[in-house]
Amino acid sequence: MGNIVFGGCSYTWGQSVWYHANFENDYHPKDGWFYGNLVCPECKEYMEEHRFAGQVSKYFGKEQRVKAKNGGSNMQALEFCRQAIDTETELVIIQTTQFSRDHIEIDEQVENFEKFVEETEAKGIPVRFLHWIWPNFTSEELKLIKNNKFNSNKLTSNIIKDRTIWLDGEFNFWKWTELAEAKLNSTKERYEEIKKRSIIGHFGLPTKAKAPDSHFSLYGHNIVAESIINYIKENNLLK
Repeated sequence: MGNIVFGGCSYTWGQSVWYHANFENDYHPKDGWFYGNLVCPECKEYMEEHRFAGQVSKYFGKEQRVKAKNGGSNMQALEFCRQAIDTETELVIIQTTQFSRDHIEIDEQVENFEKFVEETEAKGIPVRFLHWIWPNFTSEELKLIKNNKFNSNKLTSNIIKDRTIWLDGEFNFWKWTELAEAKLNSTKERYEEIKKRSIIGHFGLPTKAKAPDSHFSLYGHNIVAESIINYIKENNLLK
């Protein structure tokens, strides 16, 4: 069986999507933090089936390859993809995250992505991208750039831009996870639609929450999966 390799952070891994299943033995606190030792076997199985990587792979009859450990930076995602590729790999999809998770220049991260694309596609394996916030920055990253801690001249990389899968008409899914931003920059109807795509938007903020859980809800994973499936079909990326 052929496989699709998915690199990314907790959005790709599928954090919290199992909340929809309401398993009796799910003792993972719904407080916005992650506790790896409290993810029950049923939760993990549900997550692997319903996250967008699982949905896309199942649709095309392929094996999904996602890093076993939750979370990660851009370069960790890239290294996972490099290690996960084998002779049965037919496609690689990388979800980028914030640049500040890696302690190297932004341009170096982009160049590493570009080199990976060149090397991987030379083997006949297409590489595509999803973005959380690229080519924009978090407030934390803007401060680093202002203090000359980051170099950011290559954010317009056509190699990455031309291989980006747009999600429901958007280049990145940042507004799906940052509801305050979505509320400021969307119509009321669009905002109500976007809200349903995250855990916090779907379930609300628990009383004892330590942080807002901005990960994809099941509905959010469904939309990402549908966008990827349509893109793959339209561009004939899989046999």
